[in-house]
Amino acid sequence: EPLFALTAILMLGLGAAVTTTVFSVVDAEVWRPLPYPDPHRLVAVYSRDLAPRTDIDGITLDELADWRRAPGFERLAARGRYRRRTLQLDRAESIAADEVTANYFLTLGRTARLGRVFNDDDAHGSGAVLLTERGWTRLFDASPDAVGRTVMLDGEARTLVGVVADDDALGPGPEMYVPIDEGRSAVTVFGAIGRLTADATAEAARDQVQAAITRRAVTDAGRR
Repeated sequence: EPLFALTAILMLGLGAAVTTTVFSVVDAEVWRPLPYPDPHRLVAVYSRDLAPRTDIDGITLDELADWRRAPGFERLAARGRYRRRTLQLDRAESIAADEVTANYFLTLGRTARLGRVFNDDDAHGSGAVLLTERGWTRLFDASPDAVGRTVMLDGEARTLVGVVADDDALGPGPEMYVPIDEGRSAVTVFGAIGRLTADATAEAARDQVQAAITRRAVTDAGRR
């Protein structure tokens, strides 16, 4: 995915207090143009294990909550797993679904074509789902009556609350978005996307996240 490939650009070691992790805040200037409002204020935030491998490591929702307190971020959202899931309509349909935090669309400045996007009420197991135009057209023939319907996703009842435009700007776009239950603090996401405040810089946000990670490491060490 094009966004995820740029994590080395502003990578920073955290020093002796945290020797296993580095993180990166990547300024959106390097992957513009993005089809979102004020793209120069968007940054990507990742963690990486310093062990001899190149995988991008996950971020727990607990860690994400720490990072959201950094004053340089107006908002900080995250993406979770992208995978095939089973949607039961008249027959079982395989659908590509992306898990995101409830503030994902607000962070990017994306709005719904029909219905609404996720909101704070969806952060704790509301049962809402969104379809992209691709999914909406394939599954419901682009019928506006689809919004508000209850659908079965992997055997669980969900409510279709809106339709959003197809979006491949941050990698392969899904047909469906599912909100991450942010009450499960140990859940791992695979990267955060932040919108800086109007007067913040990527460098300042990087330093603030570094401070948050260091504080957590010291706290965790004190509990051992």
